[in-house]
Amino acid sequence: MTQYSIGVHQLFQPPIPMKTFAVKKQENHEHQTSKRILVVDSQPITRDTCLLALRTKGFDPMGAESTQVGLNAIQLEPPDLIICDANTNASGEISLVQALRTHPNTAIIPIVFLLTSLTRSALHKSVLIGVNACLARPIEAEELFQVVSSQLKKQAVLHEHYARSPAYPSALSSLYQISDNTDSPLSQALQFISDNHTQPIALSDVAQFVGYSPAYLTTQMKKQTGQTIQQWIIQLRMATACSLLTNTNSSVEGIASQVGYQNTTHFFRQFRRLYGTTPQVWRNQRWQIVSP
Repeated sequence: MTQYSIGVHQLFQPPIPMKTFAVKKQENHEHQTSKRILVVDSQPITRDTCLLALRTKGFDPMGAESTQVGLNAIQLEPPDLIICDANTNASGEISLVQALRTHPNTAIIPIVFLLTSLTRSALHKSVLIGVNACLARPIEAEELFQVVSSQLKKQAVLHEHYARSPAYPSALSSLYQISDNTDSPLSQALQFISDNHTQPIALSDVAQFVGYSPAYLTTQMKKQTGQTIQQWIIQLRMATACSLLTNTNSSVEGIASQVGYQNTTHFFRQFRRLYGTTPQVWRNQRWQIVSP
C-alpha cells in the first residue's frame, strides 16, 4: 500500500473530491440506519469479501482501495468502525491510526487491522499504536462479525461514559462548530489550536498567528466562548491524552510528550486537576469499563 505521513490537521481539511478516487459505497436502503464500516484494503478480493460479509449482517459497509482513499472517506463522514489492511512496518497505516487517535472527532473509532500473520510482534506493534483488534487472512465471515460486533459494543460503552465525564468536554464540540462555521480571527485561532495542540504552543503563538496581541485575544476569546486560549489548549490536550490512554499501550510519559507537554510533572498536575486522579489510575478505570 502507499506509504506517506498523515498529520492530524489533514483529517478535517476540505476533502479531496470523491470522483478522483475509487471509493465504492454499496447502497442498501434496508439498513440505512445501521453502523457504517469502512474497509480499507488494496486487494479487491479481500475487500469485497469483507463488504459482502458485513452487508449480510446488516451493516452499512464502504470500501476504499488505499489509505489515501480511506482518509478521504473519513473526511467526508467518520465511520463507526474501520477495518484496515496493514503491514505494521508501513508508515501509511501507522500514521493514519495515530492521526485518528489524536483527534477528538475520531479518537474512539474502533480500528481492526488485517494481518498476514498474527505473530506476537505484529500484535504488539498494532496495540502500541492504538489498534483495537487484529484479524488474520484469509478472513472468516463469522470471525469478522464477532470482532466487529464486540468492538462496536465497547465503543458504545465509551460513548456513554464520555457523555458523563470531562474526558471529552462539551466545549470541544463548540470548538469545532465555531472553527468550522466562520473565517473570523477567533475561528482561525481555534483552528490553529486544534491543528497544533499536540505541539508545545502557548498563547503568544496563537496571538501571533491571528495578528492580535495576547491580551486582546484572551479578552475576545473569553467573551465569545467563555474559555481562555490556555483553557482551550489544555482541554484539547487532555481529551487527546484520554484517547491515547484508552486506546494505546503507550507509557504515560510518552503520552505527555505526544500531547505537547515537555514537563511530565506539569502534565500529571493538569490531569489530576481535571480528573481528580492520576493518568495511570484513570487508564486502569477505563480499561475496566471496556473489558469483556
